[in-house]
Amino acid sequence: MASLTHIEQQALIDVRNVLTQKYRNNLILLKLFGSKARSDSQPFSDIDLLAVVEKDSWQASDKMSDDVFEIIEKYNYELLISLIVLDQKEFELEKKSELVFMRISSEKEQSCGRGTEKQFTKRMTSLCRSIK
Repeated sequence: MASLTHIEQQALIDVRNVLTQKYRNNLILLKLFGSKARSDSQPFSDIDLLAVVEKDSWQASDKMSDDVFEIIEKYNYELLISLIVLDQKEFELEKKSELVFMRISSEKEQSCGRGTEKQFTKRMTSLCRSIK
């Protein structure tokens, strides 16, 4: 089981700091999910992040993705960060439809997944961790 490397931890701190500072009036939630959150990643697994914003997810996604790319550049492309940005309404709709998000624990954490139904079901067994 692989967990976050030192460079990944530092990059996530940078992402958290940049996004919370630049988008503090719009950013509601920033979550780590996927194999890195489950600590079962492979050496070249990406870092999956979910950002939930109050409004304008398309515009926020473009801007936030640019910020994340600058952080990837800062670390000489030694890591890959995949960012999904949803606005609050989209996030709530996805949770209700259970197509992407599904309640999986008594702590009411959310997990994200894409792909075939079998892949989706397998990923739904994971637990997201908030970036602290």
